[in-house]
Amino acid sequence: MPDNATPPVQGPLTPKDIRAALDALAEENYRKFSARLLPPGEHVLGVRLPALRRLAAQLVRENGEAALSLCTRGQYFE
Repeated sequence: MPDNATPPVQGPLTPKDIRAALDALAEENYRKFSARLLPPGEHVLGVRLPALRRLAAQLVRENGEAALSLCTRGQYFE
């Protein structure tokens, strides 16, 4: 898979699938950089916004409202 390519998410969608896709897109150096910008104790994955947008578009395109219903309130992704 090319760098920053959106990992495929197929079949019935679960929060675990979304988390696995986000983990696949995470970059350690970007995580460290982003963590320095936030208050201590915040959990940061290190997924760049363009990659996050591509993943979100893919999830909605392939899974429709099922993807939107899995959105978790109270979590902040950057």
